[in-house]
Amino acid sequence: MKRLITVCLAIVFVFPLIVLPVHLTSASGPPTQEQMLQTVEKTYKIDLKNLKIVSSSSSEYHLTGRKLWHAKVLDNKTGGIFGISMDTDGRVIDDNKAAEEERSAELSKYGKLTPDLVDKLEKIDVNQELTVGIWLEQPAKSFRPDPFEIAKRSEEERQIKRNDWLSNVASNIQTIQAPLLAVLKDHSIPVKYVDTLAPVVYATLSKAMIQNIVLRPDVHEIFLEGNVQPAMKISIPAIRANLLHARGYYGANVKVGVTEVGNFNAFNPRIVGGGEDLRI
Repeated sequence: MKRLITVCLAIVFVFPLIVLPVHLTSASGPPTQEQMLQTVEKTYKIDLKNLKIVSSSSSEYHLTGRKLWHAKVLDNKTGGIFGISMDTDGRVIDDNKAAEEERSAELSKYGKLTPDLVDKLEKIDVNQELTVGIWLEQPAKSFRPDPFEIAKRSEEERQIKRNDWLSNVASNIQTIQAPLLAVLKDHSIPVKYVDTLAPVVYATLSKAMIQNIVLRPDVHEIFLEGNVQPAMKISIPAIRANLLHARGYYGANVKVGVTEVGNFNAFNPRIVGGGEDLRI
């Protein structure tokens, strides 16, 4: 009998020790830094001792019920930066795909209105007004000049090409904006801002007018006017600028060069003329 009691007590006290850690790491919080570093180590075959998390953030996708934690991991040996996103179960997630799925859910629930605008509209009557941005549909990407070809031209030729290109873009944008601007004018609605190089118009509209405008086939999205602030707490350590700041260097009166992978203005006189050196 004593032996049976001993076995039962062992089961009672040992079982929670086995189950509890599994429960805590499945859905109660973010993945640990160790998990993220080990995942980068295995994925990219990098020695763990060379890896360091330089910034982290999280994002919550309310409609798809998913929360992700993101980290930028620095390889101290090579200077390489690796991004990783994980969910509450410690699984690596494609954050672009997660964002696309959330966007699809938003379109299904909110249509062409952003969630924060829908929330605002629910709290006001039909005659109250909000300042919104109206992003219009546009055709496939217009022609962008080849920067390496432009770099071979003289400064005068580049300036002529630049002016022609910008004029063509502005003309296309005006054509896209014209129907909406005509409707706003017919309703005696003053326009706050009309972009010359992007298919967007800002205006102060009543709730009723927003609900009317959103039904137009040429409207891609309507969103609340707002200002975006840079996330300096993340970006500064991500590029390790905090190390320079600690030594008193803030870049004041210092000429610097910034290289970004992707599109850039082929006509910018400060970056053309480099020939093969222009390739990034």
